[in-house]
Amino acid sequence: IALEDLPGLSVVAKGPYFRARPASFQAKAEFSPCASTNGRSTLLFEWSISPGATYNRETAFFSRTGPALTIPPSTLNGSSVYATLLSAMTASGSRAEFLFSFSTDAADLVASLSTDGGGVVSRSGAVTLDASGSYDPDTCSTPPCPTAGLTFEWACYLPGGG
Repeated sequence: IALEDLPGLSVVAKGPYFRARPASFQAKAEFSPCASTNGRSTLLFEWSISPGATYNRETAFFSRTGPALTIPPSTLNGSSVYATLLSAMTASGSRAEFLFSFSTDAADLVASLSTDGGGVVSRSGAVTLDASGSYDPDTCSTPPCPTAGLTFEWACYLPGGG
């Protein structure tokens, strides 16, 4: 197989990416107009992901085959960088590779507040506030979640400043 018979690879990616949502990528293979047409329809795509900005085969933790890659929720960590190797193999066994990295963003915290009664309390009345339903989707994707690591701050504001 001539060198120009290998496709140029690229990836179509639609971010941003978060731990709690699936991440999707699509392989794109482009052949030179001068390349032979043999083997174009028989490309085998392989994906492999490792943590960090530089791909490392020894630390790769997720792999799939096919032209599309979908990473299920809770597979990746929030606020992290991942290096990805996309390979395309021809019917004759020749291989083209494309390396890229992507990052996951930190998800917004989910605040859940409940009270022991209504939302209106007299100035001398007591109210119990419960934020135990709050969670960080980067550390827990299926509530109920432990609130360890979350800090709560409460304040009271009166209408009209009085």
